[in-house]
Amino acid sequence: MDANLLIDANRDYYPIDRVPEFWNWLEYMGNNGRVALVTEIYREIAKGSDDLSEWIKTPQMKSLSYGVHPVAIQNISPPAAISPMNQHPPPYCRVPANSKYEQAC
Repeated sequence: MDANLLIDANRDYYPIDRVPEFWNWLEYMGNNGRVALVTEIYREIAKGSDDLSEWIKTPQMKSLSYGVHPVAIQNISPPAAISPMNQHPPPYCRVPANSKYEQAC
């Protein structure tokens, strides 16, 4: 998870004190291996003094943070290599013939 995801969620959409179900769900997903925190993200948020930093410092959330292993970084594919949009025109690209947008498809 990215720090902005957590910060924006708490500030704008799902404040911890008003929508605890969202934060419980994140914890549940983390405990089941579906989401995790890179240690640097954990540290960035934990250094704060708000509800989010207190939540992330709980033992359950702290246990979901991990360091980035160099092998994991090597195995990340560049987005262009995995994006089907780069290989084929999008299926929704329907432009009338002789349109100035015809070449876009």
